[in-house]
Amino acid sequence: MSTVTISPRTYQNLIDGKWVDSTGEARIDLLDPATEGSLGSIPQGTGEDTDRAVAGARKSFEAGSWRRLGYRDRSRVLRRVGELLMERGDEIATAETLDQGRSIRQSKGMMVPLAAGAWDFFASTLLNFHGQAARPEPWASAYTLKQPVGVVACITPGNVPLVLGSEKLAPALAAGNSVVLKPPAECPISSVLLVECLLEAGIPEGVVNLVHGSGEPVGRRLAEHPDVDMVAFTGSTATGKAIMRLAAGNVKRLLLELGGKAPQVVFPDADLDAAVEGALWGVYLNSGQICMASTRLLLHESIHDEFVEKFVHRTKALRVGPGIEPDTNVGPVVTCAARDKVEGCVARAIEEGATPLCGGGRLRDGSYAKGFWVEPTILAVEDSDTSATREEIFGPVPMVQRFGDMAEAIRLANDTQYGLAGSVWTNDINTALTMAEEVRTGYVWINDHLIRMVGFPFGGWKQSGFGREATARTLDEFCNLKTVYIDRTGAARKPRYDLL
Repeated sequence: MSTVTISPRTYQNLIDGKWVDSTGEARIDLLDPATEGSLGSIPQGTGEDTDRAVAGARKSFEAGSWRRLGYRDRSRVLRRVGELLMERGDEIATAETLDQGRSIRQSKGMMVPLAAGAWDFFASTLLNFHGQAARPEPWASAYTLKQPVGVVACITPGNVPLVLGSEKLAPALAAGNSVVLKPPAECPISSVLLVECLLEAGIPEGVVNLVHGSGEPVGRRLAEHPDVDMVAFTGSTATGKAIMRLAAGNVKRLLLELGGKAPQVVFPDADLDAAVEGALWGVYLNSGQICMASTRLLLHESIHDEFVEKFVHRTKALRVGPGIEPDTNVGPVVTCAARDKVEGCVARAIEEGATPLCGGGRLRDGSYAKGFWVEPTILAVEDSDTSATREEIFGPVPMVQRFGDMAEAIRLANDTQYGLAGSVWTNDINTALTMAEEVRTGYVWINDHLIRMVGFPFGGWKQSGFGREATARTLDEFCNLKTVYIDRTGAARKPRYDLL
C-alpha cells in the first residue's frame, strides 16, 4: 500500500495566474471510487469562471510572455515539468489511484512515466521544430513560419487524466499557445498537481488556466467561446460531435480523440497463451476504461473454445479490490454513473442474446458494500448487430466471437463506427502484414495490445476522431502555418506585371 497520504482539499480554479474560488457557490464532492470516502471538493465552474479563464489566457498570449520566448527557454520549462512529475511521482500516482480507482502499480509504473515522457519528448522535439525555406526566383526568397494558434482549450476525460492532460498541454505549450484546462470533474486531482508542476517549472502567469466543473456549463462554454481558437478533446464520440457543432461558430481548430471498440483478432497459428495474456491486459487494464481496450475478441473457430476456456479461467483469478492495495488487478470504475452504465450495457446485451461466460453482475458483499464495483465479465455473441458489439461499454466487459477465415476476420474487425485501435495475433508474417493493412484503425499491434510509444502518432479513423497526438507532427496541430515571400530587389516593376 502506498505510504503517501492525500488529504482532502477544497480545490480552486487557476485563473490568470491566481488560485481563486468560483463565482458560483455550488461544489462537486470528490469520492474515492473504492470506498466512497471524501477526497475533498471542487467548484462547479460557471460560465463567468470560464470567460475569465479565457480572458486570462488571451491576455497572456497577446502579451507574448510565453510565445515570444526562444525555443530553448520554452524547452527548458517543459523538460522541468517532466522532471517534477517524476520527483513527485509517488504523490501523483497515489492521488490518481485514490481519485480514479486504478491499480497503484499501473499509476506508478505506467501513467506517471508516460506523462513525464510526453513533456520530455516535446521539449526535445521543439528544438528541431522548423519550417521550410526556398529561393523560387533569382531575386526572391520564401520561407514558412509555424506560429501558435492562440488560446487552446484542453478538455480531458476521467480514465487517464494525467497522461491525456500531459499529451495535450505539452504540445500546446511547446507551440507557444496559452491554454485553459478543464480536467474531469470526477477525478481532477492529478490534473491540479500537474498544473502545480507547471507553475513550479516557471510557466509565465496566465499562460495556463484551470477551470473545474462539468461539461455543462464549462465544457460547452469553452467549445463555443469566440475567443478560444482551438479545442483539444478526448472523450466520447457523442460529446465530440457536440463540440464540433459548438465550435463551428468561429471555425475553431479541433483535435478529437473519441470512442473505440478495438478488435483483438486471434488466428490459429498464434501463441495462444500469449494471446490470452494480451487479452487480459488489453481488456482489464484500468478496469476496461481505456478507449483502445480490446473489447472485441475475434477468435478463429479452430481455437475459439480453447482460448475461451483459458481466458475465463484467468479472468476469474483476477483480484478485484481497491486500487491502492498492491495486489489488486482490477479496481472499481470511476463513478456510480459509470458503474450503472456498464451494468445497463451488460443487461441489454444479455436481453439481446449474448451469453455471459463469467461475471455479469455487481459486486456487493463484504468489502464491496461501498464503492463502484463491476464484476469482470465476458460475453459470448453470435450476431454482430447487437449492442455488445456496437457500443463502447467502457468497463471490464469484453465480448468473444468466432470467425472462419481472414476475409471474415477483416469484415468483423471493420464492422464498427470506430477506428481507433486493434491487434492481430499470428506467427505468419503474411497474415500479420495483410491484417495490418486491412484493419481500418489508426493503431495496429501485432502480437501485443495497448502499448503506447511516444513519438509514434496516435489517433483515430472514422468516428474515433481526427488529428494525431504523441508525435512530432502534433506540434503542427497546435500551429498556424504562414508563408512569407520576399522580393529582395525591392524593384517597383516586377516582370510578371507585364501580364496585366
